[in-house]
Order: sequence, then structure tokens, then C-alpha cells
Amino acid sequence: MLLRRRVLAGIGLCVLAGAAMADDAPSPWRPYAQVRAWAAYDAVPIGDLDGDWADFSPRAGRNVMLQRHRAEIGAERGEWRLGWEYRQEATLAGDRQTLEFVQRYKQRAAPPGAASYVLAARLERWSAPGPRLGRWFGPAEGGWLPRLQVSGALYTRATLRDTEVAGTVDYTPADQYAFNAGRTELNSSDRFPFMRAEPGGAGASISVAMAWRLSPALTADANIDDLWSAMRFRNLPVKEERINSQVGSYDADGYINYGPRLTGSNRQATIRRALGRAGAASLLYDTGPFLLSAGIERLAGISIPSLAVARQLSWGRLSTRVDTRFKTIGFGIDTEHLNMALQADSLQSGKARALGVSVGVRY
Repeated sequence: MLLRRRVLAGIGLCVLAGAAMADDAPSPWRPYAQVRAWAAYDAVPIGDLDGDWADFSPRAGRNVMLQRHRAEIGAERGEWRLGWEYRQEATLAGDRQTLEFVQRYKQRAAPPGAASYVLAARLERWSAPGPRLGRWFGPAEGGWLPRLQVSGALYTRATLRDTEVAGTVDYTPADQYAFNAGRTELNSSDRFPFMRAEPGGAGASISVAMAWRLSPALTADANIDDLWSAMRFRNLPVKEERINSQVGSYDADGYINYGPRLTGSNRQATIRRALGRAGAASLLYDTGPFLLSAGIERLAGISIPSLAVARQLSWGRLSTRVDTRFKTIGFGIDTEHLNMALQADSLQSGKARALGVSVGVRY
């Protein structure tokens, strides 16, 4: 069924591409390229994720660590856009107890007294390249009707890593730990001696965007990425492990020295899943020399409100943006052929918990 859907989606993209090429619009195809990289971590600086978590200050309740990277190259003509993109996205979500246990383990530090940790965390990461074709519908010059863009992508060579940890760890002085936890990991990069076939992945996605000029000075924008999607990962290596043990000492390097009762299995499986939806909406008010906007972005179960101000100049636009979720401030330059933007919560890159960079060129 999924293969049939992908074939039909591919036929649809080919038909749309043919219609675009046959369009009699006088404007030429205009090339463009765009690279966007964005990461935001609640508990630790981005550069310390694999470190010792010395600068550790998690939020109460659910904490997230997000990565959204995208590179595009293609061409536009009139209402049409045809390009090739590469996407890499990751979401790590865990509660405060889990992160506190990880931080103590990285610091090789025991709790000050008896403690019990309920572990619950999940990492989802995927990547894939593929072509994307999109078209705008609606009046180009505004009016009371909104403009709607529909775009579709076909992905090949898709990879997936999905790791989930759940269980409990109990500590009683002195240095007595009891583990009762399990881990399930699906990882395209893993290899088993008995593997019967190499892993692979493919799929399709449809996204929509809207631009609506409510008045000469007020515009509303919105978009939903991966409104519909279907991915298939074949021959995916799957690890299932469970540790149930009592430990009570540290090794020469200071790490917990445990003799676990470890059980589990390794296998391959074919899975199907949809990509997580992400969306955004904003209002833009044009005062003439200034553009004022307020918006909100929604992804991985969190909302990111933002405010922005832009100054129109003869050669282009200067802008600044603030988001209230990750406490970042951004600056951008937008000209006829070039746009650049930088967003961060700290001027010191080693201490930044949220960092975004965007560079684009167009003919």
C-alpha cells in the first residue's frame, strides 16, 4: 500500500512538473539555494551534550533537545518551485528526573542521600534527501482571498534512529544502586553479524503554506510541514535490552561498576510511520519604514512565541527577532539576492543553548 502511494505521489509530482514546464508564463526560471541549521536544548549548552554537563539547569517537568537542519537548491518561476532538499531532524525528550540521573552519572557523583529516579526519555532522529515540487494558488496581488501553497516531496536513502529508555534506578547509601530499566533502539546505522539485508528507507510528505493580505498593511502567514507523510524503513536493526541488577561499587576511573543481569535480543524489522508535524503562524503589520510581526511556532509538543521588528531601507531590510521560549535574540539581513540570519541566547558559542543560522541566495 505504501509503495503504491509513493508511486502515485511520484506520478503526481511528474504531472505537476510537466505542467510547470509547459506553463506559458513569460518569467524565467530563477535559481535559489538556502541552508538553515537550528538547535535548542533545555538542560545543557549545545556544545556540552556529549560532555560532563557541568552547566546543567533543566526545566521543571518535560525537557526537550531539538535539532532542525535543512539544505535546499532549486529554481522558481511564477507560482512554481522545484528543488532538491536534504533534511535532518532530531528530538530528545525527557523528564527532569531522567536528566538529573544522567548528569550525576556524567559527574560521577552520588546523590546526597537516598534517592529514586524514574527514567523516561526518547530520542527520535531521521534524515533523508529528495526532490520537492510546490505551487502557489490564489490571487498574486492579494485581495480578500488567501494564497495557498501546496508542496510535495519524495524521500530516498532515509535513515532513522529511535531510542526509548524507561525504568527505575534506586540509590541507598553507601553506593548501592538497583537498576530495573529497559531500552529499545531502532537504528539504521547498526549492523548485526546475521543481517540478511542492508537497511533502507523511503517515503513521501506533503506540506502547505498560506499567505493572506487582510488589509493593505496587515498580512497573515501560516504553514504546516509534513501535514501528511508516510515513511517506510526496511530491514531496520532493532535492539531490545533490559538490565535488572544490584550494584555497589565504582571502578578505577570513577564509573559505576556493575555486574548486570542483562537480557535482550537483536533483530531486523520493517516499520512504517508518519513524520511529526510542525507548524507556524504569524501576523505582519507594515507601518512603512518598519515591519512589526508576532508569531508562534509549534513543534515536538512545544510552542515558541516570537516578536520581530524590521526596518526597510533602500537596499533591503534589517530585522531583529526575539523568542520567549528559548530566550533567544536574532538579527537578519534581507536583500534582493541574499538573506542571512543568526539567532542565539548567548554571545558565547560554548554557552549557547539555542542557536540558529540561515543563509540563502537567489537570482
